[in-house]
Amino acid sequence: MDRLSGGINALYQIECRGLVDKPWALRNSYINVILDKTDTSHLLQQFSSTAIPTAKAVRLSRLLEAQRYCQAMYTSCGWYFEDLSRIETRNNIGYASMAIEQARLATGVDLSSDFRSDLAAARSWISDEAGKDIYDRIVAQRKI
Repeated sequence: MDRLSGGINALYQIECRGLVDKPWALRNSYINVILDKTDTSHLLQQFSSTAIPTAKAVRLSRLLEAQRYCQAMYTSCGWYFEDLSRIETRNNIGYASMAIEQARLATGVDLSSDFRSDLAAARSWISDEAGKDIYDRIVAQRKI
């Protein structure tokens, strides 16, 4: 999760460069979009001293969603019970998959291979499933 988060953070910072002076303040203020207090275009205007071209604004919007899912993948209940087979941990892996998808749509960079590789080492002690298999099933179900 930490390596995935680092990859998404790097993509986010690259995209913000030259457009947003305070990318982490923008990310933290994104809660106002989630709570429907503002929309993404107005939020981006607040944090940029220049007009952001539409294509770049769409990319930033997707990366803000990726940031949202990155935060969700660390939900504590997902790690409290110490087994991948539980719904809480599966939810966190699902959030990670959404972060990967949003980052890919924004930048074309697919972080899923490294994430799957990291998850391959994690196994459920109850079902003996590998984390990468759980991830693959979650992604496949979302495409249905």
